[in-house]
Order: sequence, then C-alpha cells, then structure tokens
Amino acid sequence: MIGSTDTPKVIHAEKDTAFLYKVSGNVDEMTAKLFVDPSEALPSKLDCLNKMPCEITYCGMQSQTYENNLRLIDSDLPEICAWMLLRYFTCGTSLISSCLKEITDANPMKYPLSFGQPFYQYKFKKLLVSSVLGMCPTKVWYADSALQSEYVIDTGNGEELHFSLLDRYKFEDYLLNNTQFESPDVKTADRGVLFESDKDWYLKLGLQIGYVR
Repeated sequence: MIGSTDTPKVIHAEKDTAFLYKVSGNVDEMTAKLFVDPSEALPSKLDCLNKMPCEITYCGMQSQTYENNLRLIDSDLPEICAWMLLRYFTCGTSLISSCLKEITDANPMKYPLSFGQPFYQYKFKKLLVSSVLGMCPTKVWYADSALQSEYVIDTGNGEELHFSLLDRYKFEDYLLNNTQFESPDVKTADRGVLFESDKDWYLKLGLQIGYVR
C-alpha cells in the first residue's frame, strides 16, 4: 500500500530532499540574520533577497543519491523540481498542476513547446509515480521497481484508490491533479536555510509533496 493512515506523503521532506541554490549578489548581515528568525515567513525572506537584488540559481542537491535517482527518471528533473520548488516558496503556488502550468509558460528549459508536447507534465508525472512506488532520497533507485500489476493509494481521507496496470495513465493523472507542494517541518528538513561557504552564499529548500485534502 502507498502512504499511511496518518499523514501520507508522495515525497516526505528530510535532510536529503534539500535543493541547493547559489545566491549571487550582496547579502548583508541583516538579511543573513533575517533567515534565522523563525517569526519571519519564508516568502518574505526570499522577497528580501529578490529586492536587494540577488539572483537565486539552482546548483545541486544535498544528496547525490537522490539527484542521481531523479536524473535516472529524466536528466532535467532536478532543474525542473528546483524551479517549481523555488516558485512555491516565493509565490505560494502549491498545486502541482498549477505550478506545472507556470513552468510551462516560463519554459526555463527552453523546450520546443510549439508542437504542443507536454514536456514538463510528462517528466513530473514520472517523478510522482516513482516516489509513491518507493523511490526515496537515501537509496539507489533502479526504476524497474516501479513495475507493478496494481497500484493502491491511501490518501489519508479514509479511502483507498486502486489502479490496475491498465489504468497506468489514470494513475498518473490522479497524482498530477491531486498533489501539492507543502512546507516541511523545520525540525526534520531544511525549509529555508541561508548559509555562507567559501565567501559564497547558498540557500537550501526542502522538497515535500503531499495529497490535496
């Protein structure tokens, strides 16, 4: 069974789900202190960086294993996830379906969208499916683990959804349309950590995806 009767997640945030961003620009001491202030909301902190102005660019992941897992699914997945995650924490776009529309409009990967092919949706579906079927940031994923004759999802609302192998596309569409980004618990994951390393500044954002309630 996928999920639990408590608080099922597609991707549960932990230290190894952190995405790293390089912050280019003059980060002053006041801004650095702002990021350790728990009373200040993360969108406000990120807005402060943008107004300085600072450029925030994806530069890697906390876990090389997890990054490799994502690139096995699709070579562009880390960059796609990083863009959507930053968008969520900056603008509050939590629904996966809505964020996919935004990244498609922005098209940061420069895909040839004029042919109508859903590049971003297709790639992100594969991430969601692999995640609910057991891919995690701490173990090497071989992809063939995703081959099952039946898929069962526990959404945490007292119901179980069953999908057969023939319903694979319905299963993928359900995940795409019923999941959302969530803010992880700061005790278990890096939700918004700004730190300095070798005179450069970096930002950590933790990835967590749950079901829409």
